[in-house]
Amino acid sequence: MAFLVPTYKIAVQAAFGLGRNDAGNEKAWVNPGDDDIIKLPVYFSWPFSTSESGDFEQIARNLKPTAIMEDDQVGTRAVDANLMTPLADPKFDRFFLREGALAAPNSSERRKRYADHSEPLPLTKPMLSALNESLKASAETLVENIDDDVDPLITLPVYGRYFRQTEEIIPPENEQWPDPTPWTHELNLDFRHRVAASFGTTAVQNNQDEYMKECWAQVGEIRKANEKLRLTKAGYLISKVIERKHLRPLSNERFALIATPFHGYFAATDQDSSVSVKQEFAESGISPGVFSSTFRRVANRQIGIKRVNPVRAIEQTKTGFYPRPLQGRAATLSTAPKILSDVLNKLPGAGIKYAAPKKEVIPSKKVDISNRFRKKFNIKIVLKNKIRKIIRTSDDHTISEDFDPIMAHPKINKSMYFALKNLSNDYLLPGIENIANNGVTLCEENRRFIEAYMVGLNHEMGRELVWRNFPTDQRGTVFSYFWDQVASENPPADIKEIHKWTNNLGDNKHETQPETLVLVIKGDIIRRYPGTIIYVVKSTGKGNYWSTEYPQNDPPMDDTHKIDPVLRARIGLDILCVGFPLSLEAVQGPKRDGEYYFILQENQDLPRFGLDVASKRIEEAPGCENQEINVDDLSWSDVTLDNAGYLTKFEQPPFVDNVSSSPTSATIASKTYQLPIRVAIHASELLEDRESA
Repeated sequence: MAFLVPTYKIAVQAAFGLGRNDAGNEKAWVNPGDDDIIKLPVYFSWPFSTSESGDFEQIARNLKPTAIMEDDQVGTRAVDANLMTPLADPKFDRFFLREGALAAPNSSERRKRYADHSEPLPLTKPMLSALNESLKASAETLVENIDDDVDPLITLPVYGRYFRQTEEIIPPENEQWPDPTPWTHELNLDFRHRVAASFGTTAVQNNQDEYMKECWAQVGEIRKANEKLRLTKAGYLISKVIERKHLRPLSNERFALIATPFHGYFAATDQDSSVSVKQEFAESGISPGVFSSTFRRVANRQIGIKRVNPVRAIEQTKTGFYPRPLQGRAATLSTAPKILSDVLNKLPGAGIKYAAPKKEVIPSKKVDISNRFRKKFNIKIVLKNKIRKIIRTSDDHTISEDFDPIMAHPKINKSMYFALKNLSNDYLLPGIENIANNGVTLCEENRRFIEAYMVGLNHEMGRELVWRNFPTDQRGTVFSYFWDQVASENPPADIKEIHKWTNNLGDNKHETQPETLVLVIKGDIIRRYPGTIIYVVKSTGKGNYWSTEYPQNDPPMDDTHKIDPVLRARIGLDILCVGFPLSLEAVQGPKRDGEYYFILQENQDLPRFGLDVASKRIEEAPGCENQEINVDDLSWSDVTLDNAGYLTKFEQPPFVDNVSSSPTSATIASKTYQLPIRVAIHASELLEDRESA
């Protein structure tokens, strides 16, 4: 224990409320005797531990890479599935294998072998009937009658029923679960998955107050969004009445004029480029005044021009010319009265014909004002696009076609493996206690278990939201993250929105999430050095050892060779799980594409001085027999210590090259500076031997 106490006597007197005298700089204690008792106030205290051994290098050398074998009892746990009757002898002849969030490599093959040799469980048919009875009862209309003494139906939960409005649970046929949502049937009829979902239910029940507090903190935004939707719906209904009574009876030409103020907001396709409707009319050749309501009002009321006919102007553009030219007639005197014509015809130039002046002919483009033009002004589409820019949702389905209030769901971005770990470490990796201390191994991410667990979480959370009158329709995915994500900004969710799942259980991973292998480290190195840096180095060759591939211990660290983790999970004080975007086939299977080394690197934030505690030498490692020992590998056994085990004499190698010279503090610091080390473990040491293609 370490205690923070005052140095001066005056501070002790003040802390205990004693009368302060002029103690000046008198110390709180001065050479006390063995029998003297000194009382000091403790400002702060903290525990810490020390050890004569156990630096990073020694602990790292104690790591034991191992592969999980089928008989290691790691990855599954047998669960009794016998029907118990009173006074019956206990049996254990029917069971199923409960899984965890992590599975042993090649667990799918082991799972299939077990399924081929296992007997049908006796609970399956009664459970199927109970599930469908529950669905049937919930679908019926319940009429409350306080006079009827009817017992409520209490049966098994149908996990995930709200997300896809499940009406019936159907057993598989020819080992195929029925579409379009095979996962709902598989989840509810497979005991392994039901158990995983029940863990999610328990996790919500244990933490419901904490989760609801986060949900209520978000309900304010939902209410604001619903208020905007109510106003939008009111505007939409009013607009529909106006459209039906006033706009629908109009001709296309008249509608185009009425919609003039909105021409600039809609696009009209013009060959390969997109221009606005306003621009299309401007390029048509029609005078802009035709579409100006202000111009027509002034011309009609104040100037008296009665012949402004914009509808006729739009019709004329269909011919390709605007305005239509007037045909001139020859000006002859033949139509004059006969008496005058006889006189006038005798005048000079009487036979010359004069044509009436023609108006200017302006070529124009035909403007589309058909029904397709009117559809551009669909008020529902306009309002829907506008409201989606105002209300940001993760799912378009949350805004209905008729602008009904959002039955939105809150989002809780916690890593839900932590709630599972609080139930039991065994639920993350069954048989984790069978991994030896200081053991390192590889596991696969068990997507079936994770998805079943996440459905159980969200299913129970939806029920809790309804119970507490939260505005929701129980279809929202409240929890999307299972692991701690390494990405600091916008980490991808571990699962898709559950109501969008269409595949079998285990195949509904988020599109951006790759296959994942998880390195499991158990032992002292995690307890003593939790900040250990872990990554993967990939080399292109096959059959190469680290010492021959990188003789200077300088592997390339570019994006092609260095693979950073995508997830971390701390399980207790001495177990760490680190996930990498790797597939088992790429690392050790027929599709193997290189050599993979899992690296554990000492954190180099703080400088460290001393000699190695490790008694093992580096030449003892396989493939490194010829590597020379330098000063960085010297241990305390290589120097002379005094009787108390301390280094007091520095006039000796390696601190001086010549015994007669005197070392300086800089020399000692240089010789005892401990370089950060890293341990490279080849993937073959962590997996079973498999033939490579």
